[in-house]
Amino acid sequence: MNQFINVLYEYIYAFEVKLQLWELQLKESSCIHFLTLRSHQPYDVSCYAKFISDLKYQFSTRFADMDKHRKYFSYFAAVFDVEICDAPENLQMELIELQSSSGLRSRFRDVPLLEFYQHYVTPQRCPPLMRHAKEVAVLFGSTYVCKQLFSNMKYVQSKLRTRLSENHLDSVLRLATSTLKPDIEALSKVGQHHPSH
Repeated sequence: MNQFINVLYEYIYAFEVKLQLWELQLKESSCIHFLTLRSHQPYDVSCYAKFISDLKYQFSTRFADMDKHRKYFSYFAAVFDVEICDAPENLQMELIELQSSSGLRSRFRDVPLLEFYQHYVTPQRCPPLMRHAKEVAVLFGSTYVCKQLFSNMKYVQSKLRTRLSENHLDSVLRLATSTLKPDIEALSKVGQHHPSH
C-alpha cells in the first residue's frame, strides 16, 4: 500500500479543477464532457451549472484543510521540487543537501516513495525530514484503516441486517478486520466437546 495522503489530495484537487471547468462550460451550454446531455441538445443545459456549483462548494468546504496542507505534503512527496525559501526552517538545510545530490534525485525518481525514505533518507542523515516524512506517511494509513473498517461494517450490517447487537457487531468487526487465522483443529482438540460433562 504505497498510497499516501498526497496522492489522495492530488485526486481531490484534480476533481475540483474538473468541477470548475464543467461549471463554466455548462453555463455556456457546452456539453463537451457530458455525452448523455449532448445527445439531448439543443436543450438548455445551463441549469445544471448550479448542481456543479453546489458540488464544488461541498468539496471546497469538506476538503478545505487539505488545501491548507498542500505545501506540507509536497515537502514529503516532491522534495526535489520545493522552493527552499518557502520550506519550514527546520527542513531547509536538509532539503538543500537532498536537492544537491544527483544520486538521491535519481533514486527518488526510480524507487517508490516509501522505499526512498526507508533506504536513502535515514534518521541519522536527516532527522527533521524523516520525522516529517513519517508524519505524512501515517496520515493515509489511518485513513485507509478507517475506510476498511467502515467498509467491513457496512458489509456485515447489510448481510446480517439489524440482528446484531453492539457487542456482536464489535466482535464480528474484530474478526473481519483481523489478519489472524484461527487454527480450528488445534482449538477443537483443546476445547471441551460436551459442555454438560
